Amino acid sequence: MERYQTEIDLGNPNLSHTQVIDLVGHDKSVLDVGCATGDVARALVARGCRVSGQEIDADAAEKARPDLDQLVIADLNTTVLTEHFKPGSFDVVIFADVLEHLLDPARVLEDSLTLLAPQGRVVVSIPNIAHGGVRLALLQGRWQYTETGLLDATHIRFFTRSTFADLLEDAGLVIEELRSTVADPLSTEVEVDGDQIPAAVVEWVRDQPEALHYQFIASARRPLEGETDGARHVPALKPALGLEEVRLEDSHSLSHRERVREDRERVREERALRHRLLTVRDHIIGLEAGMAAAADRLAKAEGRATRGEQQLSRARKNAARAKKRATLAEAQSAKAQTRTKQAIRKAGQATQELSEIKQSRTWRTGQALARPLSIGRRHKGA
Repeated sequence: MERYQTEIDLGNPNLSHTQVIDLVGHDKSVLDVGCATGDVARALVARGCRVSGQEIDADAAEKARPDLDQLVIADLNTTVLTEHFKPGSFDVVIFADVLEHLLDPARVLEDSLTLLAPQGRVVVSIPNIAHGGVRLALLQGRWQYTETGLLDATHIRFFTRSTFADLLEDAGLVIEELRSTVADPLSTEVEVDGDQIPAAVVEWVRDQPEALHYQFIASARRPLEGETDGARHVPALKPALGLEEVRLEDSHSLSHRERVREDRERVREERALRHRLLTVRDHIIGLEAGMAAAADRLAKAEGRATRGEQQLSRARKNAARAKKRATLAEAQSAKAQTRTKQAIRKAGQATQELSEIKQSRTWRTGQALARPLSIGRRHKGA
């Protein structure tokens, strides 16, 4: 059997080729890039499709030739599809487990869009390098290439779900549908010694997003006229089977899960306790803040009271001094009144004495003697 020859089982949805064929549909003009021995092409021809192919391996391609309208033997690392096929001639271009083998998958993918009819689509399948089997192998320090599968020795590019979506969108495609095949981390071709990995680690890896998704399969188209550029749109991932259907129930898995559930319950209880403690702490901090605010208000009130007492003391001292000055002023006023009365009394005595003098004979005699002299001074002065 050729390296990439495969048996197509359309009754098994958990195969990437089954998903690719389903996404292509019926009665389409198809280009199967990397057609190998033509297994996918034969299944599509049985559905009424007209299929052309490209393949690098000439010996494998010869087995596909009878089922193909056109066959090109070419290395896509050194040539492009548009050198061999007419623009706008295909409804669907398939890249089934091909892009991871190319040096520049984005260039090849973008070039293929020229080959699409106006409503054409690209269907791509690609392995998931973030599958749990690879994660567990790396935990054991292993990266062992294999003939086929996730670590195919001819893979030169590796993709996760996110980088796969980036690849399609960078090529100018809008993803319409995104599917996957699924497998347990301990049931693939990747070499993992599950007995040497702690049980909780195995279950933890199984629980990680996309750890059970083995391959991604997408149908994508060019943007419609007026469709917003740069608006990333990745539809919900649809696994071919329910994840629990492929998840192994090995001799330890039940205890693993029970341990995981116990760990999660313990984590929930610890979080609840931490929440209560934080609530109590916040309450205490609030009380302490309230007490500090009350103490600050009390200190300010005491400061105002102290200042009031100081102001009252100064007022009392000022009042005492004012009272003392008033008493002194009253005493001085009394003394002034006494002196005034004494002066009035002396003035009255002096007036009485003067009156008595003027009424005396001596005063009158003196006045009579002084009058001629007064008259003479007036005449002399005239």
